Amino acid sequence: DGHAVLKYGRLQLNADHLSYVRSTGQMEASGHVVLVQGLERMTMDRLEYNVFDQTGVMYQADVSIPMMNDDRVLESSPYRLIAKRIEPRVDGSMHAEGAAFTTCDTVCERGAPPWEFQAHRLRAVLDGYLIARGVTLRVKDVPVLYLPWLAYPLQSRQTGLLIPGFGYNTTEGLHYLQPFYWAIGRSQDATISLDLRTNLGIGVDNEYRYRLTQTAKGQLDL
Repeated sequence: DGHAVLKYGRLQLNADHLSYVRSTGQMEASGHVVLVQGLERMTMDRLEYNVFDQTGVMYQADVSIPMMNDDRVLESSPYRLIAKRIEPRVDGSMHAEGAAFTTCDTVCERGAPPWEFQAHRLRAVLDGYLIARGVTLRVKDVPVLYLPWLAYPLQSRQTGLLIPGFGYNTTEGLHYLQPFYWAIGRSQDATISLDLRTNLGIGVDNEYRYRLTQTAKGQLDL
């Protein structure tokens, strides 16, 4: 009891109250729980965890997940996962219930994030994808879109849908922009966007980029 600290390999746990069984690796912690494991930082109200197989249950958890790019960690815009209940599993994935997911830094702590997904259930893999069911996209805490299923890449260069854009004015009407990112290879990629404006019709916006060397690079916009 008090300022309890437990260290095991790359794992460090801080909590007000801690119970740990060395023979089994099982622990229970409560009160200002902070778990740092490798590149991930997690805060929660209560934790049940096994340090040997790295499985357990987190309650009222807030997890910061670093953004990856070709096996490198990007310091800006980490992913943030907040959930009522999170289960780390043996395969390295995290299963969450009653979750909210966004890219966030300290600015988000002063108000509603610019965007976030709220999901009934989701599964996240650090160097892979986030798979969510029963998803609501909220912009500044306002619900704007419902999706029964969503796959979101947790690396900065993975093929998939990007966050859509919304707008409205009297000339163009309702404006919806849905970009799709295509990671063609290590030296080239493209973004293809569906551009819908109710008073004008449907358009397409294409952006292709390549970088062969430090000096040989280019971009094509259509």
